[in-house]
Amino acid sequence: VMLLQVTMQFISTVMVGHLGDVALAGAAIANSLTNVSGFSVLVSKHAAHINLFRLCLAIGTFNSVRAAPESQ
Repeated sequence: VMLLQVTMQFISTVMVGHLGDVALAGAAIANSLTNVSGFSVLVSKHAAHINLFRLCLAIGTFNSVRAAPESQ
């Protein structure tokens, strides 16, 4: 996943770099903000879910864990 993210950012920066210096600077700032805010939150949330599922599998309560309470 990390290689795909870096490749995607590199390709978009190279494509924008052909438009000029100001556009390249804007793309670099946008990539930095995306790294800090978006991808970091998604990766940490994914890691937390994986750890929770592994814990539930280890103690044998995976079937009793629900994402939301069932409505009656």
